[in-house]
Amino acid sequence: MKRVFIDSVGCSENIIDGAILKNVAISHGYELSSDPREADLIIYNTCAFKQHQEDLCLKEIRHFQGIKKDGAELVVCGCLVSINKKRLDEIFSGFSFPPTDLIQIYSALQSPAPERIEEAYFIPRDVAAEEMFGAREKVERVYRIKEYLKRKTGVNFLPNFDYFDYIGDDRTVFVRVSRGCLNSCSYCAIRFAQGKLQSVPSGLILQAIRKGVSSGYNRVFLIGTNTAHYGRDIGSSIYELVDQVEQVAGDFRIIVHNFEPFGVHDDPEAFETLFSSRKMLSLYIPLQSGSQTVLKRMNRKYDINTVMRSLRALKERNREVLIRSEFIIGFPGESWREFSETIATCVRFRFDHVDLHMFSPRPGTAAAALDGQVSAAVKHLRFLLIWTLVFFRTTLRKFRPV
Repeated sequence: MKRVFIDSVGCSENIIDGAILKNVAISHGYELSSDPREADLIIYNTCAFKQHQEDLCLKEIRHFQGIKKDGAELVVCGCLVSINKKRLDEIFSGFSFPPTDLIQIYSALQSPAPERIEEAYFIPRDVAAEEMFGAREKVERVYRIKEYLKRKTGVNFLPNFDYFDYIGDDRTVFVRVSRGCLNSCSYCAIRFAQGKLQSVPSGLILQAIRKGVSSGYNRVFLIGTNTAHYGRDIGSSIYELVDQVEQVAGDFRIIVHNFEPFGVHDDPEAFETLFSSRKMLSLYIPLQSGSQTVLKRMNRKYDINTVMRSLRALKERNREVLIRSEFIIGFPGESWREFSETIATCVRFRFDHVDLHMFSPRPGTAAAALDGQVSAAVKHLRFLLIWTLVFFRTTLRKFRPV
């Protein structure tokens, strides 16, 4: 039996894609290997969201090339293939394909391709642990220790928060509702990799959810490049879909990922009503900046004050809904006043989780050519300032005794 090693890094969409690739390989008689040195085929599913992630992926490709056994093939897929193919070609001349063309896996397996590739809905925890360059694996290790100590002592040791409330685990039904985005944010290269919006018909989504809930899964993870744009290409909307999901019978909670603020701005009332449901567990809404002028340069067409009013109203209706956001620090032209507006946003609203990123110019994006690039020293200083605020205001309170 031939052996295949498949490694996926990056966002939740990448993890789902990685699970699809594993399912296809297994169905073609391959045995999954945990050691790339022993594999006949190595498939590396890359990320290029930021410069740092791109660098790590290129380093890993070189590593695979150096350790693979004689006769083994290395295949590279994922966002790096679309975002910076030129840089990939400098070190790799083998077979590669982008995330919008996963069906090319059949070519790597030397097998006729079907008309469409089947999605993956149920992802084992060991697969999910690969996300974000090992971050999940470290979190998983912490929870194993925590659960062991609780069994032995009866005490719920720190930390008292569950990161999997935001990213899902082996009790989660992972459902891709769409791929691609209608917006063109000036810093974003992911749209080059994921393409235009392609929404999944709600019937298929609800079918997968009903199957998972009836099988005992207690979380439903709705994922897309931009879930707020779901349905606009098929005459539907994310609010119509969420309403249908909430009506599915069973004891489960909903995680909505990559819900861009455009969706809030378009219909605040629907957002506040549906997302305050008792079935809603968490929402990932990447604000990127608290400054309206920075958002304008980012080409993100929503009013930050409108969005924040709706987030506050949502929390007033249901304080149990977890709200996760992210901010980009040091976007071109960002002044200290504009940076202070992002600081103020984090002070005035108590997010349940915050991700921070220093701006990284990506090839082909408008932001890479903007004037006023912020120096590395200033970006690091601002990052440290806001990280300190987030740590004391958001992160530290999760470690209080329970």
